[in-house]
Amino acid sequence: MDRGSSWIDETLRHTSKELLIKPAWVVKPPKPKHRITRNSCMSCKKLKIRCNEGIPRCEYCAATGRICNYANSASSKQKKAVLQMQSAAFCTPSTLLNSNWQSVGISKFTYKLLHFFQNHCVDMLTFGINRELEKVLTIDVPGLWQKSSLVRQAMLSFSALNLWPFCNLEDNLYQDSPDDDALLTLLNSNTHGDLMKKLITGPSSLEMGPINSENYITIHKFDKIKDINYDNESMLKDRNLFCATTGYFMDSLQQYSTALSEASSFLTASDSEETGSVLSQDEILLKSAELMISGVLILAFLIFHPHKLLPLVNFGESEEEIGQTDVMAIAKGIIFIQKNAPNILRASPYKIFLAHDDVLPSISREYPLIEKLKSRLDEWVAANFLGISANSESLELLESFQKSICLIEVCYNECIEKCYPHRLFRCFISSSPYLEAPVRNKDRFALKLVFYCSSLCMICRLQLFDGCSVWSDYMNWYRDYNFKTYGGWFNSDDESLYDLVFRNDSEFHLTKFSNLKFLDLNDVESFFELNR
Repeated sequence: MDRGSSWIDETLRHTSKELLIKPAWVVKPPKPKHRITRNSCMSCKKLKIRCNEGIPRCEYCAATGRICNYANSASSKQKKAVLQMQSAAFCTPSTLLNSNWQSVGISKFTYKLLHFFQNHCVDMLTFGINRELEKVLTIDVPGLWQKSSLVRQAMLSFSALNLWPFCNLEDNLYQDSPDDDALLTLLNSNTHGDLMKKLITGPSSLEMGPINSENYITIHKFDKIKDINYDNESMLKDRNLFCATTGYFMDSLQQYSTALSEASSFLTASDSEETGSVLSQDEILLKSAELMISGVLILAFLIFHPHKLLPLVNFGESEEEIGQTDVMAIAKGIIFIQKNAPNILRASPYKIFLAHDDVLPSISREYPLIEKLKSRLDEWVAANFLGISANSESLELLESFQKSICLIEVCYNECIEKCYPHRLFRCFISSSPYLEAPVRNKDRFALKLVFYCSSLCMICRLQLFDGCSVWSDYMNWYRDYNFKTYGGWFNSDDESLYDLVFRNDSEFHLTKFSNLKFLDLNDVESFFELNR
């Protein structure tokens, strides 16, 4: 029973007792009608009852559990009180999205980013398939909104980035937000991948609120960013989507670095007593959860960003690259955090973000693409172990390759069987600890495994814009490395996979994820015809 009905039942019981105690001939004089004050909340105005104009919620809304909305013309006293409100119970995205944006003390731009994250980005991350993750993102994660600035900035940066495909990157969009029809038109006209297009027929809601000509967001041409006036930073953050995205991301990255340096006291322990930490269990849960969630959002931001802020793998081949980090190093760090998370996090809903790759299920079905990869590993073993005794280092390297192939096979199978391509994204993250060292040493087979992961992510359109991603950059580097080192492609199957991804014929789009089971590098044309 909700709070509203319990309040009504209590009132009815109280009234019934009065009727039983007092004589029937005692008649109370009629009460004067309540006057509706000018600054009443919307609920009290609708019911035509007196409102005590309480902040953040009036007495009636607090008793009935309603969202208390005030009109835009709220008094300065009310606005000031709202801005000073610190209670987490009234600052979650769910509350904000059901409230007037001014009544909760946030900018309209922030409100729209929250709305977009809840109604679009959640579908993008779950693909309408992973219901457990959807529940955590819509119910549990919003609870960290007011408590964690790190989670808040990571959510805003990821939401702002994913707004880009809805705007024309060559022109300025001088409006608050397009309506639903305009959004769908932009979705169909832009080539930013099947990942976004699938949302048209999915369960997502693309509504973003009413259009208001008083505010607007813009994306400037990226080659003219230097011409923007940076004097008014608050104006810049609210008016320019590109700079707002960058600002939110830099804030989240800085806070993530600070939180990570402070995490050593609880990452490898089950409780605060084991490490001598003064943190309570609730604080440990909050800090470990914010690290987990923000880390995944930051990594997704770097991978989806069309400007490729960091390379997938940094080989230090130029002066600019020396000392620069890369996506693989960040992915390895996230896996370290996940594997050393405290027990209190493993018992919470946030456990869904943890790695569960220690024991992988066996796949009974054979896929041509995976079998080709296994045969190439056999060739690598024959070339590296023939006529010599294997040392511990070689055996450890072989075990890393076998583990990585198992990860690819499991994720590939889940993508086909459950139509959930994000497991391929997870595959790269989970295999990073095994592949980082041999990849940096440019081991031929390790480079090939990352090439396969990148190719599958490209085929499944795990990117914001077609042809602009860290996946495509790595694939092009891998091609150039083959030609520079071997004078051409070392394996013909690598060439077939590259041509499939980068073929000029725009008619190729993966129509169904289940079609991946037919991907055979010995007969790429049949797979292409199947997906025309």
